Amino acid sequence: MENVIWIVIMLPISLLFTGLGIYAWRRKKPMWFRSGSTVKESEIADIPAYNRANGIMWIAYSSVFWLGSILGAFDLDIAGWVLAVGCLGGIPILVIAYRKIYNKYRRSAEKPRETIHVETVETDSFSMNYFKFGSGARTLVIIPGLSVQGVMGSAEQVAEAYRAVSEDFTVYVFDPQNELPDSVSIAELADNTVKAMKTLGLGRVCIMGASMGGMIAMEIAARYPESVEKTVLASTAVQVKEAQLPVIEKWISLAKEKNAEGLYLAFGEAVYPKAIFEQSRGLLVEASKSVTEAELNRFIILAGSVRGFDITGELDSVKCPVFAVCDREDRVLGAQAVRAMETCMAKRSEWDFYLYDGYGHALYDTAPDFKERMLDFLL
Repeated sequence: MENVIWIVIMLPISLLFTGLGIYAWRRKKPMWFRSGSTVKESEIADIPAYNRANGIMWIAYSSVFWLGSILGAFDLDIAGWVLAVGCLGGIPILVIAYRKIYNKYRRSAEKPRETIHVETVETDSFSMNYFKFGSGARTLVIIPGLSVQGVMGSAEQVAEAYRAVSEDFTVYVFDPQNELPDSVSIAELADNTVKAMKTLGLGRVCIMGASMGGMIAMEIAARYPESVEKTVLASTAVQVKEAQLPVIEKWISLAKEKNAEGLYLAFGEAVYPKAIFEQSRGLLVEASKSVTEAELNRFIILAGSVRGFDITGELDSVKCPVFAVCDREDRVLGAQAVRAMETCMAKRSEWDFYLYDGYGHALYDTAPDFKERMLDFLL
């Protein structure tokens, strides 16, 4: 009978702490630690990540009570000792854990923003634009995806978006080479990116590639395994079949028609969730007014590089850990590409895959926790 009473008392307590963890995890505003205390939104730099860490902390603490509940069904003495040790030892651990969580996600005083300069690396056969930021001991190379005008004009915004990694890494962001032939392959873009990296004296690096940049990153990891420490892939594909090309072919057609506004709108509609696209429509139209004919011609060549891309036969040459993310609603490469990526990742023990839902192809910009997931993997 005593065992039954113990379980009747312990189960609600266990559920209470587990429920507190779930509530903290799903809460929109910053979770508090002590009853009656509050944490202002202005105090926390990344509220979803902060709340998720709090949720994990409370769920972990609830495991003491769940264990005590189960043991109580067999031996009340052991259950009592487990509960006593867990509670007495757990409370100071909770305090320490919370302070670490708070300090990790606390919004620090604004540091002066780093001035970003676009530079050009010259090789014996081509030149390539890049910019760098951060002061970390390790090196991260970011290879952006296809865009109408490239990312060099958005250097300040990119550096700000990836500010979370700038303390641990010195970050280099590369555009494809300036001198493009009439057609170019993903493998050639990868070779030239590595050549630029070596010209700059970069050794073993981590790489993050988005969309077409992810294809380039995979080629680099497969062809130059000695140069790559870890690889992050966002919204990319291991192969591009004919059925996956309609969206990209539409972009190419619009570029050939010199319809910059139509291209910008079609591009935004495909890569962003509907709500974000509608909010950004005016900005996209305005941006299209500055597009040059040379940029449209460059876009046509780079977009064409994904035709027939297939690295499935080279994946065994990739020796580094890989973390890939896709979105279930990718409207650029389609569900087939997502399934193929997920299948490839599942076959390799050092490769991790995460599937988003509702953030679109541009999840590397729209998913609030992407940078945190990327940094957790890289560190």
